Amino acid sequence: MTPSRKLNPKYANPHAHLGAALYHRGKVDDAAAEYRQAIEIDPKNAIAHNGLGLVLSDQGQIDDAIADNRRAIEIDPNYRNARENLENALRIKSAAK
Repeated sequence: MTPSRKLNPKYANPHAHLGAALYHRGKVDDAAAEYRQAIEIDPKNAIAHNGLGLVLSDQGQIDDAIADNRRAIEIDPNYRNARENLENALRIKSAAK
């Protein structure tokens, strides 16, 4: 049984926090799944959008990462980490040209 099966399916934040823990353990695919689950439960979860953006950036999906980081900032304009992650993703995209 995966850890997320034990989480309450009505709450997004536990999935987002599990996503962060998995990401920090290097389990990016599992982290992405948890962030997506959180977003499915609560599309306005800025933490999940930011986390997914970070994972997508690491996976080289820069345009998708930018979109998720922008969504996190749209939801919470004061979300500093999302702004930093967006700047990093934009820098990567610019360098790739």
